[in-house]
Amino acid sequence: MSKRKEFGEGPIYTITNYIWWFLLGSLYFWLLNIPLLLTFLALGEIKSGVVITLLLASIPVGPAAAALFSAMGKLVRNKDVDITKDFFRGYKTNFKQSMLVWLLELLLLYIMYIDIQFFSLYRPVLKYVFYILAVFIVITGLYALSIISRFYTKTKNVIKLAFYCSFKYIMVNILIIAIIMLSGFIMLKIPPILTIFIVSIVFYGIMYFEKDVLKEIEGKVSTERRKVIGTVLKKFIY
Repeated sequence: MSKRKEFGEGPIYTITNYIWWFLLGSLYFWLLNIPLLLTFLALGEIKSGVVITLLLASIPVGPAAAALFSAMGKLVRNKDVDITKDFFRGYKTNFKQSMLVWLLELLLLYIMYIDIQFFSLYRPVLKYVFYILAVFIVITGLYALSIISRFYTKTKNVIKLAFYCSFKYIMVNILIIAIIMLSGFIMLKIPPILTIFIVSIVFYGIMYFEKDVLKEIEGKVSTERRKVIGTVLKKFIY
């Protein structure tokens, strides 16, 4: 094996690159979510309004998540990424749409929280229905942000596609839930400073599990785009 193969294209070089990409991606994500990071660190000192504080601190998460999905999605597809350029280009390009979708998701999750608290007092059995709905909202939101990170389409189409995926791809949903739960378990077992590194790995895993789903969506989006272009051309010609 040549030195170029060993150090320029071999497994050591590849692993080192992935570690660097994951580290930088996670770092950029948390730099854009400093309010949430500080809130996590101060949770023990917050006496009241913890949920509201967390919700407000979570507002910047949506665009940052879409940016990280964009970078990790490219890494899944191409096995290579310019992490800084691709992350911040995704952040700038998808900011408004991802923020709108994320705010809607936060609102729905807050409603689920209120319902869970209410039924925990008066109808404890029914609270599990809202736990299930909350998980469904999270899964749908993840699909929505990953779709936004990959395609240019209207927000209503993003929501429809995310809703459709949440019902159709049950096995993918299970894998996404599993990687989130596994990462949560790992975060409880390792030093806090290392948990920052996990974010990119989780997003990479989600995009890896969704790669076939996004290929199917690409076909749907392309078909819809062709229909729109065809309609415009007909109006122009006739």
